[in-house]
Amino acid sequence: MASKNIRGDYDTIIIGSGISGLASACILGRVGRKVLVLEQHDRPGGCLHSFHASGFTFSSGNHYLGHFDDMAKKLVSVCGSCVHKHTPHSETFIWDEKKSVSENNWEDIFECTKSKITSMADTMWWIAFIKLAPEWLALLAWAFLCLFHPSSFQPYRSYVKSKWFQMQEGDVGCEPVAMVGAAVSRHYMTGLSRLDPRFVYHCCKTIKRQGGSVVVGKTVVKVTSKGVYIKDGDFVPATTVISSVGALATCSFSNIPLVQKSVQEIGQNVCHRFVFLGLDAPSANVGLPEGVVWIKDNEKYVFASFDDQNGKCAVHLIAEGMKPADMIELFLKHYPIKKHIVYEDSATKHSAKKYLGRFASYGLSCRRDRFCKYRHVRALRPNTSKKYLFLTGQDILLPGIVSALTTAMMTCRQVEGVSLWDTLTKNDIMDRI
Repeated sequence: MASKNIRGDYDTIIIGSGISGLASACILGRVGRKVLVLEQHDRPGGCLHSFHASGFTFSSGNHYLGHFDDMAKKLVSVCGSCVHKHTPHSETFIWDEKKSVSENNWEDIFECTKSKITSMADTMWWIAFIKLAPEWLALLAWAFLCLFHPSSFQPYRSYVKSKWFQMQEGDVGCEPVAMVGAAVSRHYMTGLSRLDPRFVYHCCKTIKRQGGSVVVGKTVVKVTSKGVYIKDGDFVPATTVISSVGALATCSFSNIPLVQKSVQEIGQNVCHRFVFLGLDAPSANVGLPEGVVWIKDNEKYVFASFDDQNGKCAVHLIAEGMKPADMIELFLKHYPIKKHIVYEDSATKHSAKKYLGRFASYGLSCRRDRFCKYRHVRALRPNTSKKYLFLTGQDILLPGIVSALTTAMMTCRQVEGVSLWDTLTKNDIMDRI
């Protein structure tokens, strides 16, 4: 459903075809805008794209979805897709040689109640509000958050004293504050689900049906108030531009001093390594469990997911700060299936290294300053100092698929000029779609 040529006129251009870019295009198309999505690589999807190798199909990022609220479900529906819920007993936890299989025993693992995690995670909505509100109201909300919810800024490891808190730190690439760590934990505590594997296809189909286009092989080198310049010299006019390629990349083609300063101070995020394995038999036949596996072994953490395909199985391993060979060794220690491996690769040309220019798939670091300093919170918001340029994606709120969807809604709200009065009178962007 993606094209290699730009045809027609558009009022809105979205740079990048990751989940936030595609979702933003679908939302804005629903409210009547004609949207063009530009992707520099050979296929759309960003970290959600899939690729084929040696008869296997591997997903680069669609492996685990936990907490999925009604708003996120509605946004997926607007994109023309859906969420698949796994059957019970679909998560296996292995820590220091002990194994537990359950659909949801995270309260035992976190040694903390779900309600405690949820109440702290909900504090993140104050951060979202501060990013969207007018300056005077944002300052009042920030004062309220600091005065009445100071525990939100404490280290997560002191909020949840669990042997698994380091897994959350590995996920976001640093020691998070309590509200960020809790948001990640809630994501896991509510059970396992996955996006439809054809999510990117459905998004592209929806965008086309709404009169828009997704065009690949186009690298944006400059953004102006009248449109964007592409690497091959073409100029594409538009009155509104949305960047979905991360704050760092956005600063490379547009001068946004406040964002640039925050990007330099915060820095990049976790260095996730990916390993792709192809097995010559289905998961059940080689002793792999249903769903996903979490492995903690001597302070090393590996996440594994499995996808059965035509009598074979595609395995995806993810870890932070480990060499691919060590990831495979740890996985085979608990699941000795080496004789069934017929394909093996890591950081392939199809993985995040090619499509993002780095191994990290989460953008800016989730270090404390990103959420505890008002100027960073306000700099990393949909609106920029340039009235025609907006930001969306994980750098705006949190890493992860649900956050990317949420920021698409936040950005479209600002693009459409939704006010507080619109929200109070049920005329917000979610009411319109």
